[in-house]
Order: sequence, then C-alpha cells, then structure tokens
Amino acid sequence: MLEHRAVLWTPVALGFSATLAAGLATLVWLIQLTRMDVPREVFQITRARIIAPFIMAFVTPIAVLSWIPWILGGFSFFIVSEPALFFGFSGVYIIAMSFWFPICAMIIRHTKNRHIIRVGLFCLMYFSAYSLIMIIWGYQEFRI
Repeated sequence: MLEHRAVLWTPVALGFSATLAAGLATLVWLIQLTRMDVPREVFQITRARIIAPFIMAFVTPIAVLSWIPWILGGFSFFIVSEPALFFGFSGVYIIAMSFWFPICAMIIRHTKNRHIIRVGLFCLMYFSAYSLIMIIWGYQEFRI
C-alpha cells in the first residue's frame, strides 16, 4: 500500500530548502556569468555538452518512493520491449535533455580545468532537483 507523506512540516524540510536554495543561487551565479559571454561560445555543441545533459536526464529524479529517488533512466529498462511506450519515453527524455542542456553548458563553460568543482556543481544540481521534488510532492511510503 502506498501512503503519501508531505515533507513540508518535518525538520528535514530545512535541509531540502537549503539544498534547493544553494542550487538556485548557483544557477543565478551561472546566468550572471553567462550574460557577459557570447551565447554562441557558451552553448556551442561539444562532446561534453552533449554527454552531460544525457547523463543528467538519465539520473533526473521524477518521484520518491520510501526516500529512494526513482530516476528517469531507470524506467527505460522497463519499457524497451513496448514500442509505443518507448517512443513516448524518448520524447520525455528529449525534453529532459533540453531542460538540462543550458545548465550543463553553463557549468562546463565556467569551470574549465576545474573538474572537482564541475562534478560538485553537477551533484548540487541533481540534489537540488531531488529537493524540489521532495518539497513539492513529498514522498511515497511503501508498506506491506
């Protein structure tokens, strides 16, 4: 049986809010840095700027069940055999990639030769998305 629980009134909500605030502040910082650059240089298609949104779309959390995030890429293994679902999922995946592309391009542009900071920013963006889902929808608890 699935039981919906809100996260807003728990002490954990403070941590989720802080993580989301850090992610949004980082996004504002990246946008301010990008305003001074030529958009063609920032959003130029490179191998890293294609692989990064692909990976970020793969691990995008879409729901939380018993505190475990269900990622978008995890569903791809369940629907490969059904063609209609596969094409629908491909559309959702392309939308997720187009959401992550500008964020990944800005991170890659402004963290050249600083790979640890780049990985940290990608992790922060992932946990910010996870926090947003937890704050908006809460989590589902599975009880037998």
